Amino acid sequence: MGRNLSNSQLKIQNSVNIKSWIFGALSAGVLAFIAIHFLPKDSFLRISSLIAFTGIALVPAQKIIYHVLAADSRCKSCNTNFSVKRVDSLKEFISAIPRKNIKNMGIVGGHGPDVGKQIILHESWTEERYKITDTFACVECGDTHSSSRVTTQRTGYTSTKVRK
Repeated sequence: MGRNLSNSQLKIQNSVNIKSWIFGALSAGVLAFIAIHFLPKDSFLRISSLIAFTGIALVPAQKIIYHVLAADSRCKSCNTNFSVKRVDSLKEFISAIPRKNIKNMGIVGGHGPDVGKQIILHESWTEERYKITDTFACVECGDTHSSSRVTTQRTGYTSTKVRK
């Protein structure tokens, strides 16, 4: 796979390979933990099956994720493998909306002066929206393209509990 690749392409390929092993191991672990609930309750059987399921699922999960990530790094104009990388990212502020929420958390129990009082949680924050534009370039032919998305961030979160 690494034949006739430039240094920048090798860096992209190594990055894709490392990410695929990490996400493959995580997804194999999640699959194994889901599968473990269908096994007998014997602890030795469960632990050995968890290790076996993780080992069996690791390689296929890594291969699938590798092919997905490798397809994203292929240039659409010159069809070169491992040649597309992000060269710029621009974050543009769109709006800020103040938000608040009031929740009833229940009744105080136990002993003391607040027994039987309601606990009210007052939350407030600012919801900020940003437009993020990423620019990608091919290291071989120089073709560029950009993609944009809108993200939301919660900032300035405060909360207070009141007993009434």
